[in-house]
Amino acid sequence: MPAVSKFTSNVANTIVDESTINLKYPKLENADRQFRMLVLEPSRDFSTDIKCHIHNRSQYPNPAYEALSYRWGDPKDTTPICIRLTEYQGEQESDETPYLPWPVTRNLEQALRALRLPDRDRLLWVDALCINQNDDVERGRQVRIMGQIYQNCVRDLLWLGPENAQISRAMRLILKIQGHGESGHKKTCRSMVETESTTFSAFSDQDWDDLKSLILHPVEWGRVWIIQELILSPEFTLVCGKDTLDWNCIDSVLENNRDVLKKIDLQGPELGALLEVIGKVSTIRTYRMPLEITTPLFSKSLLTTFFFLDWEATDGRDKVYAVLSLTTDGKDLGVDYQKTMDQLSIDFAKTCLAQGSVRILSHNTTYCVAKTQYLKQYPSSHANSTTKQELLVPRRKDWPTWIPDLSDDIIKGAKISGLSVAGVSKYNACGTMGSMKALQVIQCKITPSLGLLMAGIFVDSVALVSPITLVSENETPRNRWTRDALAWAPPETKQPNAILQLYPWSDSQHESVVSAYWRTIITDRRADKRLNAEDLRQHNWYADISEGSDIPEENTLLVGWRFGKTAAGMYCMLPPQSKVGDTICVPLGGQVPLLLRSRNGNDELYELIGEVYVHGVMDGMGMLRAVANMSRMLQADPNHDYEHMATRLRDQTMGTQFYMQTFHIV
Repeated sequence: MPAVSKFTSNVANTIVDESTINLKYPKLENADRQFRMLVLEPSRDFSTDIKCHIHNRSQYPNPAYEALSYRWGDPKDTTPICIRLTEYQGEQESDETPYLPWPVTRNLEQALRALRLPDRDRLLWVDALCINQNDDVERGRQVRIMGQIYQNCVRDLLWLGPENAQISRAMRLILKIQGHGESGHKKTCRSMVETESTTFSAFSDQDWDDLKSLILHPVEWGRVWIIQELILSPEFTLVCGKDTLDWNCIDSVLENNRDVLKKIDLQGPELGALLEVIGKVSTIRTYRMPLEITTPLFSKSLLTTFFFLDWEATDGRDKVYAVLSLTTDGKDLGVDYQKTMDQLSIDFAKTCLAQGSVRILSHNTTYCVAKTQYLKQYPSSHANSTTKQELLVPRRKDWPTWIPDLSDDIIKGAKISGLSVAGVSKYNACGTMGSMKALQVIQCKITPSLGLLMAGIFVDSVALVSPITLVSENETPRNRWTRDALAWAPPETKQPNAILQLYPWSDSQHESVVSAYWRTIITDRRADKRLNAEDLRQHNWYADISEGSDIPEENTLLVGWRFGKTAAGMYCMLPPQSKVGDTICVPLGGQVPLLLRSRNGNDELYELIGEVYVHGVMDGMGMLRAVANMSRMLQADPNHDYEHMATRLRDQTMGTQFYMQTFHIV
């Protein structure tokens, strides 16, 4: 093997000049079907230099291989390994090319060293080495098929780092919790809890600290790429040095966290970190379920992206590209690393609208945040501010308000995005498709200047925006919400006969203003579902909180929002930055109403502010009223087309509610 000896002696100390040594990857004949394999050569001596060779492979047929998942780490902290690039020639491989020292991140070098087998090659797929990272075109085409690469591997290996005594003990502890009964059948975590006297009593405080160190392992759970790695791989194994643990074992512990994790004494930030890990693992568990099971729980459209924007990626564009393989419509967007983040955000929004998903407008990320959240992330800003108003996040002045800025560093990946939970809304403000077809209009059109012409129903204008009090250091947002909910109650709900006074805009008969108010401030839902008949019968908490009783946690989902009224008296919940005079509309095809604001007093141009809950409009009644208004106009003058009727209806009913309008959003 030519030139091997030059690098096999103490290669780790070789200083590599990347400008003079370049890996000349063999060209992939079809980068949409081919990918490269890394052959990790064996060694019985842990300390010897790492040698491997890389060659091209077609997806079908392919040999059994494993995928390696790891955190890249500091790109400047590198160490060289010996790599040889070969052309694959049927059963033979060309060995004419020399080994070259090539720098890899230290974390990858440690992983490859630990994964070497003593007596045979190990076939791996490693993204940093199997993809030419200097070729954006190839990189994009390979990322498109990464979902298939993970699906076809034998297993995925999640590298947690070199040998760690505490992690090793934690892995053994989980295996003990997952132990086997006398019959040889694997016990469940829950069954072990039931025999706590003989099992958990033997665990020391050190045992539980070890378990905590694994569950809260800081370097892996936030990686955005781990999403598709965990979800698509047939098997998933955690690796720490020479220790391994099957993913299903740790997943079972986290799934039964009420039984086991209560044994771990966590408070403050650690508790928050634990809950975040449990939430992420729960998300992954759900996505691993069959499509027919997960569809009611999670959206698998492009909007899934918003659920993962707070996960970590070296390249911000990967927060979109890493989840495309999990979506049912991601192919229309594609992967292109020659796009800037702004270009990707624009194309993302255009793709969603082209697929008829106006829900993209509900994920506008220019919302404001509460002062405490803002100061937590930007402590040097406004540190001495004494204003009682919410602090608004600065909005990009050069950015269309209807296009979510996917690079936004302030609000990312909200699991509850306004009125949507995990990308799925429980509302249907636009009503049935039959109602939409009766209107015979195009939902949206994008102008050359990136304006959005959106067809929708004018609902009403905002006439009242209730104030929100400032959060004190010793007060939780939940306590503030409870106090504000009592203060916001409109006068008619406080009258002696309030329970008999009807709410005129209800979509059901005989609803009192009291019922309409409490349903409004909790947006007529629990965390994961709309209120049902039983929920509506049990609303005593509204009367109880005035006497100091607590309220269910799910009733504070929209902390930071505020109660309001429209000009016609409709009850609504508004995002924090709402103002009197803002316009409420329902976009055609939309599930929730939107809040718009005229730009600089120009009634022809609007800015998108966010979502809004309007009681009595969330299940299609606004659409039905608009269709009824239009039908009356057509009966009176059947020879005019829709656009003429819409204009006439708007002119004749300006100041009232429920007419069709095209909104120009900039």
